[in-house]
Order: sequence, then structure tokens, then C-alpha cells
Amino acid sequence: MDFVWWAVAGIGHLGVCAVAFNQIHATSYPRHVRKISERILALIALAFAVYLGWQMIALATVRFWSVVNANLANQFYLTFCLPIGAYFIGRWCYRKWKHRSPARVISRSVQKQNIQKQLGRSVYHGTAAQFLGCWPGNQAHWIASERLSFHVPRLPQSLEGLKICHLTDFHLTGQIDRSYFSKIVETANAFEPDLILVTGDLIDESHCMDWIEEIFGNLKATHGIYYVLGNHDRRIQPESMLRQRLEDSGMVGVSGKWQSICVRGSTIALTGNELPWFPHAANLKRLEEAMIQDFNNQDFENAIAAEDPLKILLSHSPDQVHWAAKYKFDLMFAGHTHGGQIQIPFIGPIVAPSRFGIRYASGTFTIGQMLMHVSRGISGDKCIRINCLPEVGLITLTGQSPSGSRPIKSKAE
Repeated sequence: MDFVWWAVAGIGHLGVCAVAFNQIHATSYPRHVRKISERILALIALAFAVYLGWQMIALATVRFWSVVNANLANQFYLTFCLPIGAYFIGRWCYRKWKHRSPARVISRSVQKQNIQKQLGRSVYHGTAAQFLGCWPGNQAHWIASERLSFHVPRLPQSLEGLKICHLTDFHLTGQIDRSYFSKIVETANAFEPDLILVTGDLIDESHCMDWIEEIFGNLKATHGIYYVLGNHDRRIQPESMLRQRLEDSGMVGVSGKWQSICVRGSTIALTGNELPWFPHAANLKRLEEAMIQDFNNQDFENAIAAEDPLKILLSHSPDQVHWAAKYKFDLMFAGHTHGGQIQIPFIGPIVAPSRFGIRYASGTFTIGQMLMHVSRGISGDKCIRINCLPEVGLITLTGQSPSGSRPIKSKAE
């Protein structure tokens, strides 16, 4: 029983560190502030491991409470961390019990590819990346092609079967060979999507700017490739140069503005949110107001009111979910969280850079009438993925109601 008390207290200690990490990385604080905070939190977590080891030795030699009562530091630590640990355990159990895939996710299938094995050589460059690449269980050189089918009640009949490819978090650093990202492009193009939506963190290092044409310029979709930037893209200055290079490669930026697309005779309205790192979405007008102002035409106003276009949001972070609810989107696509990058079996992710913590680390969620899909992304500034495969997603939309009350379970092909 003595060991249980310390285990619960340890969970509380690590939980506080994880919450601090998540909240700091959900902000627009400068990079050096976030990096310093990472190191401090890592030291605090490590200090607990050392302290716990010392306590285990003490427990092996004397009774637990005699150790506690003889040490004011122990009393304070247990008084502070035990209830916090109990709270985190209770919250985790509650979420596991309550978690259900949204009924509007009709199907999901996954096909996995080991790209490094296909290429017959390492895709990692640099000492740190090569070291992590050899780490047992690292999946940073894999791809999971995920096919999902979403029920969208307001979907016009003409858009039945619309295919959307969602890509996010490329994190081009040079640590992973560009041939890996070429395979990402091949996988996305093989879906033959109607739209490709890219939700930020494209380039971390300026020397990868020359990769833009080869990677993003080779993406193909019937009705276009649309993007927003993320926090890591702020490393490329000036921002206008990066946006221009992306748009020269055939991508269309939608941050803070409405982009209307005519698909099979129906209108899809796209916009993007890069908050809190780029401010363009802060003053976005409502769709009807923006279109009426742009066209200043009564007939057009009547047409928009009658059609009520399908509305889709590209957001780098899932933290903008409440902002999205204000604009009554049908679909929201986000990234940024990487699925936590490391997921412990049965437990799941521990950290995710979101003010919601791991709640929206990855997967599909129903918020009111809106469906939000959060991708695990493709890469990261650290080449490590454990039980968290890089994701290339294809979402097929249908207006037909699911046949049953429960979605089809996931299966690997």
C-alpha cells in the first residue's frame, strides 16, 4: 500500500508538469521562452524520478509512515500531490468510460506503410535524428493512410461522396529525407481527392524552402489545394515570402478570408484560422456579410441565403474550436498536437500542445452540429513517434444517415 501512495503522488507530480507544458505550448510565446520552459519542466520531472528512487530505498528499509512523519518535505509533497494524482486518475477513467467515436463517423480503415523499408535505406539525417531513428518502436518513418467516411447532414446531394485529403505538420527540417515527403505526396495523390486541405507547420528551417515546389507543388486535387500556416512557420521570415512561395507552387491561402469554391454546381465556403500565432482570423466577417459586401448585389444576397453553402474551417490548432462554433462550421480540420507523438499503450498520450491538454490530441469529435477532425500530422521537429503513426487522411462526405447507432470499428488493412 505504501508504494501505491507514492505512485498516485507521482502521477500528480507528472500531471502538473504535463499541464504546464500543454498550456505554455498553446500560446504565442516566443520560441526561446517555450524551449526554456521545456527544459525547466524536464528537470522538475527528472527531480521527481530521483526523489522517488530515494523514497523506494527508504521504504525498503523502514515503514512508510515513519519515513513520512520524520520528513516535513515528504508530508508537504504527499499533501500536495496525492489529491492531484487522484484527480488525474479519476479524470482519465471518466474519459475512458465516456469515450465513444461520433456516430457520424460511419467508417474508418487504416493502411500502414514502412517508407524506410520501401526505400531500402535510412531516411534520417544528422546525429540526433539517426539516434532517434534507431530507437525501438519509433514510427517516424511510417505512414498511416486513413480513410474515413463522415455523415454531414447539410451536405447537398451534388456533393455526395466529396473526397477531402487532410495533411498537416510536415515540419520540413532536413532531419528526414525529402524522399519520405515525396511518398506522402504520392499517397495523397493516389486518393484522387476533390480538395486537399493543409493545416500548418509546413517548414521549420529556411534551407528547406527549396523543397516547396517538389513537395507541395506536386500535390494534385480536382478543386484545389488550400492551406493555413502554423506556429513553426513563423521561423521563416519574412512571412510574406513563405506565403508567396507556397502560392507560386499552386496552393491557396485562406487565413482570415472566405474562399468560395464551386464544386458540381454547389458552393463550398472555406476559411482559415492561424490564431494565436497569426492574427488574420481575428476580424473575420461572417460569410453572408462578407459576400454581400464583396458583391453588393441583392440577387446574390438572396442566392446565398437560399443556398447556405457548406462551411469548412482550416485551423492549425484545435484550440480554436469555440471560435469555430461562433461561425457555425459544418467541418473543422486541425493539427498541431501530433497525437501527443508518444502514446503509452492503454493510457494514450501524456502531453499535447493545447489548452485542452490531450482532450483533442487526435481523432474526430462532435461539437454541437460541427465535426472536427484533428490529425496526428506527418512529422515533427523531433524525429520520434511511438504508437502514434504519421497520418495522411482521406475523408469522404455523405449526406446519408448511418445505418446504425454505432460507427463501424476501425480496422487495419
